Amino acid sequence: MARLLLTFLIVVLGVGGMVAPGALAQPDPEPRPNGDLLWVDDFADATASALASYGDEWMAWEVAGGVGKLSSGSADDELAVQYPIPAVTDAFIEVDLRFATDQIEGAGVIFRGSNLRERQDTSWHYYHVGIRPGHKEIELGRLSERLTEVEDMGGCQLPPSLSRFNDFRTLRVEVVGPQILAFVDGVFVCGWNDDALTEPGLIGLYLGVPEDISSKGEAVAEFSQLRVYAPAAAAALTEGTTAFGTAAQATPSATSRSFEDNFDDDSGGWRLGEDESGAVRIEDGVLIVRNLTTSPVRTDTSPGLTVADVELAVDVVLIGGSVDNWHTIFCRNEGRNGYAASFSADGYYTANLFLDGESVRRQDPAATDVIRQGVGETNHAKLSCIGTQIRFWVNDTLLVDWTDDTLSTGEFGVAVSAMDGEYSEVAFDNFGADVQDGAADDKQSSAKSRLASAETATGPVLEAIVTAATLNVRAGPGASYAKVGTVLKDDRLPVTDYNAACSWVKVVTSTTQGWVSTGYVTLTGPCGASGGVATPDPTRVAAQPMVTPAVSIAGAAMVTDFERFGIWRRGDETWGEFIQSGEQVYAGSYAGKLIYDFPANIPGDRNYVVFLRTIPIAGAPDRLEMQVYGDGSGSFLNVWVRDAAGQIWQFSFGQIMHTGWERMVAPLDPTLDWPVQPIGSSATALTFPVSLHALVLDYPTNAAATGMVYFDDLQALYP
Repeated sequence: MARLLLTFLIVVLGVGGMVAPGALAQPDPEPRPNGDLLWVDDFADATASALASYGDEWMAWEVAGGVGKLSSGSADDELAVQYPIPAVTDAFIEVDLRFATDQIEGAGVIFRGSNLRERQDTSWHYYHVGIRPGHKEIELGRLSERLTEVEDMGGCQLPPSLSRFNDFRTLRVEVVGPQILAFVDGVFVCGWNDDALTEPGLIGLYLGVPEDISSKGEAVAEFSQLRVYAPAAAAALTEGTTAFGTAAQATPSATSRSFEDNFDDDSGGWRLGEDESGAVRIEDGVLIVRNLTTSPVRTDTSPGLTVADVELAVDVVLIGGSVDNWHTIFCRNEGRNGYAASFSADGYYTANLFLDGESVRRQDPAATDVIRQGVGETNHAKLSCIGTQIRFWVNDTLLVDWTDDTLSTGEFGVAVSAMDGEYSEVAFDNFGADVQDGAADDKQSSAKSRLASAETATGPVLEAIVTAATLNVRAGPGASYAKVGTVLKDDRLPVTDYNAACSWVKVVTSTTQGWVSTGYVTLTGPCGASGGVATPDPTRVAAQPMVTPAVSIAGAAMVTDFERFGIWRRGDETWGEFIQSGEQVYAGSYAGKLIYDFPANIPGDRNYVVFLRTIPIAGAPDRLEMQVYGDGSGSFLNVWVRDAAGQIWQFSFGQIMHTGWERMVAPLDPTLDWPVQPIGSSATALTFPVSLHALVLDYPTNAAATGMVYFDDLQALYP
């Protein structure tokens, strides 16, 4: 057996930063770039899937309809299924996982395993990484030769936003040399180093059954969309390294990040203090917000981050004062504008869209028994602001589901309002925010895609690496200019311009362009570095307080390749469905599959179906291109684009007259005839930067029709 080296580093998002003795705290790594795709199991064909292996006489393994179901009622057992080939040492393993019952000890993936179908159990060995739902943690286990029980190698608490597996969530395990990293939904949770098992081995799935399972109980774990990649060359550990954190990590992306705070200290950046409305403080590991009934406004606080798409989750407890109140979570808050979702300690909920401080859209207050009422009761609240979809849950029950495109960016945070009595005081804890400022399904942020395209054309591009915890992006080179965004520590931002003194540089973020002070960034080269930015005119007057046009990009940039599908929300018309599919693929493993079913003579000529998703598009492209597997139906394939002024435009790829794969192009030219048009206005000019807003299939007649088309590799093309 190889010499045992175990260094366990606990890095818990939102639970604190405990580090094992001898380990060094490291920044949370991002998932590394995937290499070659080794294989995929979509769990549609049992004959092509894993084989029941470890404990098959006590378990059931069923594969059908895109789901693999592993189940057993055998107490205190660990059961496994395994793929017979190939045997690999290093791999990136992703699988979607959910728990169909509560009585589960743990479930996840196994790797570097011996063949478990050989009935010599003292020679079996493997690692497993999985989720323990009862403990809300992720774990590493190791079965070594000559042992018959799996050793517990340690684990990490899952943050509240990632601890519920009643719906599918993506577990990713990266195994490179002695290093094992675990991610849930792209968020790093735990890392280990262990060199006990170093030889190539088989990959599989496992289920742990608790020892106290009831006699009539059953543990059931379901798996979907298994993907196994060979690590890209750039992702491998540096030769000779063994300690966690010494490997080169992927560059932090500005498009998908997490903000988590359990309020052990005040480092989260929340606004604290006291005014005439009330007070905000951090005390005993919670954020406490008090609002006075005498105040006409709520008491709110925010960490000051401006983002576009975000999901917020937080535990909320009334600790004193009136139950006639509102506990509020808000998003896209800027000035007196914002979305706010609220519930009360006496069992009511509501939601509002505020413009200039006035509620212009409201969910009328309604009572619900899902809210735990009274002082001292904990409620878990969640608010999702993704694209045009605003959704609000309390205790995992969906209460508000809006479609609204009024606001696109702003701050997130919490607030309290006391409606009666002297005051209301509320404690917030375990706050989590999953931020998706850009294309969460793309492998790079919009800014990084822009950087890659620019490097291809001109050589290395100057970047600004943020050194402050948070840094404001402003409309011009000075602190007096308006704030247009916020970036985080270690964000890498392409530089497109700078002022004469080089005290401010203009950068591209995932949501906007603007200026940052060079006192809070590290530049990767001198101002005016070759290939980085154009040399400024020394006689030029300082920039005016406005965002300048987007920098040009040569070639093409991927908008989405549908490999990570994300959330596409269907519009009001119900004549279709848009899903990820591997049935017809132009490149990679997946495409988008649009299934339509138009009835005859739809009233109001609404014989179209819309699927909405917000994805920023870098630069100023003059057209979009997409690979389309057509059905010859003659349907118009249109795209909706939101521009920098907030105007939504419809452009068109044209009619689908072909069958099979064919490239279709949508010019971004507002002067073209129908179906090109502004949506809901008479605008005449398209202003950059833009973002994808929706894909639209428009059937050309009133006849009934059914069919399906596939989309792949949607790209922006630049002049």
